[in-house]
Amino acid sequence: AESGGGGAQGAAHAGGEESAAPKRAEQTEDGGADDAVCVVCADTPELWAVGACNHRVCAFCAHRMRYLYADKQCVMCKSELAHIVVTPSRHADYAELVPDGDSASAHLPSDKQLGMLYSDRRYAERFKRLRGFECSQCVNSALPDESEVAAVGSHASLAKLRAHVRDAHSLTLCDICVKFRKAYFREQFLFAPSSSTLEHGRVQGSVDSNTSNAEHIKKHIREAHPICKFCRMNFYDSDALYEHLQREHFSCFICERHGILYQYYQDYRRLEQHYRAEHFMCQEPACRGVVFDTALDLQIHHKQNHEGAQPSSSRRQANRIRVNLADLHDPSATSSRRNDISSEERERRRRGFDSSDVVYAGTGDSARTSRETQQPASLQQEHRGHAAQTRGVSERQLPAAASTASGNLSEVQDRTNSVAVGFRILGVPGNDAELRERNRILLDKMRSACDAADFERFRGVSGDFRAGALPAEAYLKEAIAIFGRRDVGSIMSELAALLPDEHTRNAL
Repeated sequence: AESGGGGAQGAAHAGGEESAAPKRAEQTEDGGADDAVCVVCADTPELWAVGACNHRVCAFCAHRMRYLYADKQCVMCKSELAHIVVTPSRHADYAELVPDGDSASAHLPSDKQLGMLYSDRRYAERFKRLRGFECSQCVNSALPDESEVAAVGSHASLAKLRAHVRDAHSLTLCDICVKFRKAYFREQFLFAPSSSTLEHGRVQGSVDSNTSNAEHIKKHIREAHPICKFCRMNFYDSDALYEHLQREHFSCFICERHGILYQYYQDYRRLEQHYRAEHFMCQEPACRGVVFDTALDLQIHHKQNHEGAQPSSSRRQANRIRVNLADLHDPSATSSRRNDISSEERERRRRGFDSSDVVYAGTGDSARTSRETQQPASLQQEHRGHAAQTRGVSERQLPAAASTASGNLSEVQDRTNSVAVGFRILGVPGNDAELRERNRILLDKMRSACDAADFERFRGVSGDFRAGALPAEAYLKEAIAIFGRRDVGSIMSELAALLPDEHTRNAL
């Protein structure tokens, strides 16, 4: 399926008389199809292409594969064919056409770039035209003969073709389609500023007559070519957008292991902000980007890698740690220490990708209202309730289980046992500009963590809290119900810091 929308399909092959689709295979008297059909297009070809393996396909299909897809393999046996011969005979033998092998091919007209030989010079000219800058409107018009088609429809360059389409037809080409769509120029879609149906051209869309050409193109690009909202760049299809996001932007491997897929961060700085707010990140300068799903994993990391840098008194204090038994039994705990996935899982994610699923974290302009809408209810509960499951469980002292700097350990323990994972006291803004910027970022984060109805609900309870009509504890419970325990800590930490009234800030 093409990304161009609902445009009329033109001929599959050459223009004029040659552009008419090959005849369909006729049924024989016993109901079976004639065997003289191409295995690719299932049509009865006028011209055949045969290689050294003597498997035959439609010459136009062979040309399309070689020119547009750079594929020189036989579609039947997958042999690499350096040369193929175009001939009208479906019974032709390659050895008879090229009796002395490729060395004897000099006497045949050829396209050296594609490795195509032609039994007649007329065929060579015919296929050469397929590669030209031809206007689909002119090529597919009912013109008297093919020589006039060649004179009117062909142009010396892409720039001249664009100018012709604009001046002669008041139409335009899509730059993205021209660059990435696997089609000859004569098959490219043309776009009109008004609702019009052309008998032979590929005119797209149905818009008001007062809409400008540029607006029409924008409408096509918006609907057919997904955009990266970080780069403000359009891509041909979802596959191209996925490759760009994977190559140029960042995702959280821990969230992906919890089933939260296709959530991206514009750069590594923003990903680190997510790590600090949502997970357990090592704060040592030498361990930038080292992050864990549980406090226990982080403490073990400190024990194994950073213990020697601490005074002995700090190590003794750090050895008295709290261990959440739920962490020990968490099936994802072991795998989360490794940032690798199987090739099968990587392919599954690529195939499951759709541009409408993408969350552009921090932009406030996500394709999904909430990053959790794609998760099953059980997965959402597991991901949100991880901290709640660990509260109230048995605590044991492990004298040599792990250690860290006392300041980092205190932060880890506070985060683990807080009612809201990630809740911590943040500094208040130093000036109005900082207040506005932090408030904007906070609003974006809130909108990405809940749907529109819940966001309005939270605005209402926030007003009640600031007016003194709602206690801080009840306010926090409402926030947990709306955002979930995994998000509410970072949200409420920043919200508390931005509250203008010191009394309400301290209460929260």
